[in-house]
Amino acid sequence: MRPLLALALLAGSALADEPKKDEPKKDAPKAEKTPIESKGLRFAATFPGKPKETPNKVKVNGDDVTITQFTVEIEKSSYVVAVNDYKPGTLAADPQVVLEGVRNGNLGNNGQLLDEDEKRTEFGPDKLPMRTFTFKKDNLFFRNLIVLDGSRLYQVMVVSETEKPLTGPEAKQLYESFKILPREKKK
Repeated sequence: MRPLLALALLAGSALADEPKKDEPKKDAPKAEKTPIESKGLRFAATFPGKPKETPNKVKVNGDDVTITQFTVEIEKSSYVVAVNDYKPGTLAADPQVVLEGVRNGNLGNNGQLLDEDEKRTEFGPDKLPMRTFTFKKDNLFFRNLIVLDGSRLYQVMVVSETEKPLTGPEAKQLYESFKILPREKKK
């Protein structure tokens, strides 16, 4: 599941661009609440600004996986919802094995879990398998919520150079507003 880690790091890649010490610090842009609803990807969330949508195709175990990321960058933090669509039969039958693999892929070899109380619970009215955890990797802090809905994986992430934004108002808004929309009924 290393492509998931790469995408999480891509979300934080712009964090490396810091102003030089002799450059004046620019005023941070005000975060504006931007609700989005993706009927095709079946989720809704309120971002702290207008998200950039980036679709990617990556190989996982020889199969193409479509990953669509919605990202907002504010100062030195990224707010992300990523949707991974796997081909049926690609993932392990046990959802907890899949979620553990995603978590371990995000951690990689040098990531360190920060919360000993990683939560394994259920999401929404359909009681979908879910995990939440916080970790540090390569001087970046991550807060993740991952939900498995059949062959679709949702990741809600905040990536930052410090821990504070992981629980700040923008993160709280993103996590509390995230919803998986019901499947459209066939006519």
